[in-house]
Order: sequence, then C-alpha cells, then structure tokens
Amino acid sequence: MTVCIAAICESGKAMVLAADAMITGEDLMIEYEFAASKLKQLTKNCVVAAAGNANLETDLIRMVRQAISELKAPSRDKIIEKTRQTYRALRERAIEDQILLPKGIESMAKFYDAQKSMLEVLAKAAYKEIEEFDLELDLIIASVDSDGAHITVVEDPGVATTWDDLSYHAIGSGYTHADTTLIIQDYDASCSLPEALLSVYTAKKAAEKAPGVGRKITHMAVILRDGVTMLADEQVKRIDEVYQERMAALKSWEHDRNWTSKLVGLVTPKPSE
Repeated sequence: MTVCIAAICESGKAMVLAADAMITGEDLMIEYEFAASKLKQLTKNCVVAAAGNANLETDLIRMVRQAISELKAPSRDKIIEKTRQTYRALRERAIEDQILLPKGIESMAKFYDAQKSMLEVLAKAAYKEIEEFDLELDLIIASVDSDGAHITVVEDPGVATTWDDLSYHAIGSGYTHADTTLIIQDYDASCSLPEALLSVYTAKKAAEKAPGVGRKITHMAVILRDGVTMLADEQVKRIDEVYQERMAALKSWEHDRNWTSKLVGLVTPKPSE
C-alpha cells in the first residue's frame, strides 16, 4: 500500500525518485502518513525504496546497509546481490516463523529432514504453503554510476529485474497509475531533469487515486553519479505549484476549446418503441 517511482533522465546521467508517506496497519485497519521518507540512501549514488511490510522493510534495509558497509566501494551488482541474499534470508525466517514453527518444526533444514518421515499428503501440503508464501515486500533500487542510471526491482522470492531500457518503473499499490501516466506522457530517458521532476510528480499525483497511497506528503530525490540530493519540503512544494499551474492551464484550455460542441448532433437517439 504505497507508491515509489523511479525515472531515468538526462540520457542516463540522472535519476528522479518520488514516494508517498503512507503507512498501512492492516491488522489495526488504519492508514496514516508518516513524516519519515521511504527513500533510503544506501551509498553516495544509490537509493532504495520499499513497498509492503514496513517492519520487514526496516530490517532488510538495515541488514543490507550492514552487508555493503563491509565492502570497499560496492558496485551496483554487489548491492543487488546483497539485497537478494538478505531478502531470501528474511523470507526463509518468515516461513519458519509462520509455517514451520506452528507445525513443531524449527527450521527449513529440519523440515527437509523431517519430511522424509512425514506422511506424503502432509509433506506436499507443507511444500505448497512454502512455495506459495509471499513476503509481500518489493524494493526498487535506483543508482547512477559510470555506466549510467539503473533501476532494479527486487521482489518475492528474492528475484531481481532490471528496468533500465524502459527508463522508469514504480512499485506499490499505485504502480499501475504511475506507470500509465508516464506512458501517456511518452516519457523516456532523454527528458531533462526539470521535465523529469514534473513528470514523476505528475505520476505520483495520479497514483494517489489508488487505494493506500498517501496524498498529503511526497518525498523526492535526485541521483547523480557524484551524489544524492533529497529534496527539501520547499522544493517539493515548488514542484507542486508548477503542477497545479499546469493542470489549471490545461483545464482552461480544454474549456475554451469546447471540444464536445463538435459532437453535438452526431448521434440522434431513437425513441423507445
């Protein structure tokens, strides 16, 4: 329940990200917007954002940061691999806690040993639960290095997918709204940084139509090869002002043209018999 968007711009020399601030507590049936940003810096030119289980997100990002801190100048590939490894480790731990422990089995290793003596029907049922288990956590990793800008999504069961060629992608419950908006705008990596800022913000506003996406707060960041800039509230406010000005101008233009008048009389309904 959220939206996180990444878009490459300046022909691969930069990246713009945006995320809402919605936190959903399904067990408590509440939603609220939290001031802390979902955009987390991993290295000087790499940012990660997550959609899904907020508690697991905190653990995963903390563990990834620890893993890459032990590397000297971690590359994009190393960051992604550490993220995948951490994701899989957390998934295995969740399976043990939620599926195996209630059955009296302490770990995956002990399950593999125990299933040899289990009734076949019980072993198959347990295997099915494990195969269908979803950690319900997606991550989008955005970076800019000597090879250009990169977008990678890591999702259950720890699979990484690259979206560099498309030049943008979104995750969370509002991802279809965001991606569709960028498609309609014919967005591509050749867009300038100012164009990307407005396009990504517009995509985030469209995503607000989806359930679980926050409307009050938008966090944004710009990544260059030399560093990450987390936009201040006043900078995001300025982008919103331009967005509002543009939407008002488009609405006025549509109203002045009165396009629907050109269709008056096109169809003459016949009376019902």
